[in-house]
Amino acid sequence: MKKQEQNQNPTQPKNKYRIKNGSDYHRALVQRGSMDLYIEPQAMAAWKAFPEDKPGRQKQYSDTAIKVILLIQKTFHLRLRQLEGFVSSLFKRMGIALPVPDYTTISRRAGNLTLSWPASPKPEKITAILDSTGLKVFGEGEWKVRKHGYSKRRTWKKRHLCVDPSGWIHELSLTDNDVDDAD
Repeated sequence: MKKQEQNQNPTQPKNKYRIKNGSDYHRALVQRGSMDLYIEPQAMAAWKAFPEDKPGRQKQYSDTAIKVILLIQKTFHLRLRQLEGFVSSLFKRMGIALPVPDYTTISRRAGNLTLSWPASPKPEKITAILDSTGLKVFGEGEWKVRKHGYSKRRTWKKRHLCVDPSGWIHELSLTDNDVDDAD
């Protein structure tokens, strides 16, 4: 105990974060998890497809509807079945009475649409900030380590990150621990 007390610097006060208004703090924490979604009335009006003069089954959903759903997929990184469930539950909670296409319709129609996503900025010269850090791979239980110590070979991974000064991530990779930063 005395060693710890001697190592502490008495001139630097310990940082204490105290909450002065608990209800505001609680509301702020709850607000972090909220999500607002706005669908324009024009997109809702154009949700169903107009009949075409082609033989065969008519499209039930417009290209606008498929694009909106694919935008949600791209934003939240969902698979098609997850996307169908997510959009239907979202519409239910928002009180929107629009039908949601099933995952096969989304998959089939996505192949025929040309979508343009915002591209990453491509300046002529990039000022890059490179960093790598080690990440622990959990293999041994904490009880085993406390009881018997670490084993001879501990495993871990390296995360390499390339960021420009504006915060745009250009490259991210995860490698084994034997890859050095120059590679």
